[in-house]
Amino acid sequence: MILPNAFAALRFLSMVMIPLTRRMTAVTSIDFDIDGDLWIGHSAEPRRAVEYRGNTTTAVETDQHFGGVKDLKVLSDGTVITAGNDKKIYIFDPDTLTTQSLTESNSIETMVFSDNEVYMFLTTSSGEVVRYFTSNWTATTLQVGGTTTRLTYSALSGNNSELYTGSNSFQKVWVIDPIAMTISEEIDATGTTIGAIRGERGELYVISAMNPNSLVRLFDIDSDEDGIVDSQDKFPYDSTQTSDDDGDGHGDNAGGNDGDHFPDNPTQWYDADGDGWGDNPNGTDYDAFPDNDQQHADSDGDGYGDNQSGQGADEFPDDVTQWIDTDNDGRGDNVNGTNGDSCPMVNGFSSKDRYGCPDYDGDGWSDPDVNWSFNYVQCTAEELNCADAFPNERTQWSDRDGDGYGDNGTGIQGDSCWTTHGNSTKIVERIVNSDGSTTWTTTAAYGCVDSDGDGYADYGDDFHEDATEFVDMDYDGIGHNRDYNDSNIAIQTFEQHCLINLDDDQGDCLAIRDVEYQEYRNTTTAAGDDPLGYTYWRTEQQGSETGADSKSTFDSAIEDVLTYGGILLVSGIITMLRKRKAAKAFGNIKGFDPREAMEELTAEESGEAFTASGGVTDQEMWEDDIPDIELGSGDDADIVAEDEDGKELVDLGDDTKTLAEDASLEEMAGSISDTSEAAALEVPEDDDDSDDGEATKLEAQPTAQAPPEAPPLPASGLPDGWTEEQWRWYGAQWLKDNEGN
Repeated sequence: MILPNAFAALRFLSMVMIPLTRRMTAVTSIDFDIDGDLWIGHSAEPRRAVEYRGNTTTAVETDQHFGGVKDLKVLSDGTVITAGNDKKIYIFDPDTLTTQSLTESNSIETMVFSDNEVYMFLTTSSGEVVRYFTSNWTATTLQVGGTTTRLTYSALSGNNSELYTGSNSFQKVWVIDPIAMTISEEIDATGTTIGAIRGERGELYVISAMNPNSLVRLFDIDSDEDGIVDSQDKFPYDSTQTSDDDGDGHGDNAGGNDGDHFPDNPTQWYDADGDGWGDNPNGTDYDAFPDNDQQHADSDGDGYGDNQSGQGADEFPDDVTQWIDTDNDGRGDNVNGTNGDSCPMVNGFSSKDRYGCPDYDGDGWSDPDVNWSFNYVQCTAEELNCADAFPNERTQWSDRDGDGYGDNGTGIQGDSCWTTHGNSTKIVERIVNSDGSTTWTTTAAYGCVDSDGDGYADYGDDFHEDATEFVDMDYDGIGHNRDYNDSNIAIQTFEQHCLINLDDDQGDCLAIRDVEYQEYRNTTTAAGDDPLGYTYWRTEQQGSETGADSKSTFDSAIEDVLTYGGILLVSGIITMLRKRKAAKAFGNIKGFDPREAMEELTAEESGEAFTASGGVTDQEMWEDDIPDIELGSGDDADIVAEDEDGKELVDLGDDTKTLAEDASLEEMAGSISDTSEAAALEVPEDDDDSDDGEATKLEAQPTAQAPPEAPPLPASGLPDGWTEEQWRWYGAQWLKDNEGN
């Protein structure tokens, strides 16, 4: 700077006045070095920069500029830079006393340095701004204004971000970017610019010298011409934006350049699909689907949106492993995901062995298909969950032994032996009652071993190798079906029954106990003839003429048929001969089918209990013994009774027994002291017919023997209601009675 009156002002607390000699005049600039020594630049003699220590020179000085020193600068490393009116710049090293020289093409007007001393800026009389790198002294030139523009002023802003330069002739101020070396602003300012400074709000103050006054001007610039001065414009170079309330760098005008769609949210600014959710994934309320305006949230992060009605909806918004259910059965199509649908294209509700497949019976186990079946060997060995082995039965689904009965013991036809292949369907159980008696009951027992195939499981079958027997109630080794009286160990056959029960006076028992009759049968049979029936034979023995009296013939025929179960035949004879008399004599017997008298005593599969009973209950296993029906007197109304439905029931006597556990053999067998006495068989009197004779009593005869062969059948075949066994015994009599018919 130029000091008037030839005195230099020193920057100390105390001022030292340095008198200058005549030779040292016209001081243009001063600066201090790192040692605190003062350097003074002279525009006239000595036309160089001189170092002073105190108030005397150190004799250290720069090279001389022919036109004198224009400006000087002492760098932090001690280097002294002088700009002269001779268009030269000297770079002087005071330690080595060496000088480097730079030459400009035009006169130098000003010289300024950046705070970090990296850059040196010169202005010239020809409108040039020249920037030098102090590290290597390379230059960059910017032309400002015309070539006649004298840039008499230059200064850097406080942060060195702007370089201000002005002219006394062009009356303008330029704001230059010192890094890019470009003009940022050009401002009209009359007068000679002698100062410029940027305010805190961005305003620019320019000091201009005028005659007779100087002016300080305030410039609020609107670079983008949007009506908002740059100091107030958050986006001074963008005419579409002016404000940024949330400070995220995006203008509040959503329709402007880089507009902020969320002006109050500094974490969001853009919304590509316009659904109101920001696209910044790191911000708040971000849009997980920035290109899908129907989705924005994805709670489980599987890439499918939570909005059930939107495009790309997640049908399982809280399950990252599932997102779609094509068949709408509630199971996701991803078979490897949570509860994955094994049949994604078929609506199904199975849930046990696999999910989402058809389950016809609704037990939770899926119906088998070509890819999923029940193989009892594989499913058991590998412990796999297989398809429903019983797809039509909801109480069963598995059959691990492969016998056709389900493993669920509480289900329909549950397998009682589920680890063993079996074919049983039931079992006989022996129950000891509180009174000591025994009751047998049949209950279901499916899928256990049944060796003889009679349906009864081996572990309850007394005869597991005999399909015709399953229980032995009296433990005599004879099965219930073959044992005439399975409640008495002493009675196994009808003959034993008749020989033990001497009070049984039915015709068969009388015949068995009648020694003479048995001898007659044996003799007749041995001779090749057919023996007469017991009743017929007795009549002959009493001197009656067979066939002479129609009444005697009828009575004999009736007794034979009744004795051996031909009730249906009796009905026919009654109709033809003496319908009214027979109806009274035999207690109104009607509708009897001899086949019903042959029914086998078996346990009902319904589980009803049964007890052993005496009397004639089964004749299918007998060869020679045909039961007779005991006839009472004409007043006996118990021969035929009716059940609730009106069906006739035959009274088989009162010898039904329940065996006690401690019964002795003698108690079960009864007294066998006298087998020679035979109970008489009474034929009831016919009160309505004066021709009826009194009832006859016959003595016991030897056991009857069956005819060696059956008589020939009539042309019409076996009479209705007869069995082959009955025909063998009584067919000859029927042929004789029906001759000519």
